[in-house]
Amino acid sequence: MHELSIASAVVESVLEFVAERSIKRVIAVRLAVGELSHVEEEQLRFCYMAITQETPIRDSALEV
Repeated sequence: MHELSIASAVVESVLEFVAERSIKRVIAVRLAVGELSHVEEEQLRFCYMAITQETPIRDSALEV
């Protein structure tokens, strides 16, 4: 599942960013995905939501 590895990398990067800057709340994460990447948007959103459940960014939305 290609989308799971992408979502994992995005979440890891955002969590590092949040921790370094002591950010209290993340509303949305915006991600640009190229047409030729063959990424299924709904699968990516599902993976993102599953991964973020027990993290400080659990209530954030993934905007693709």
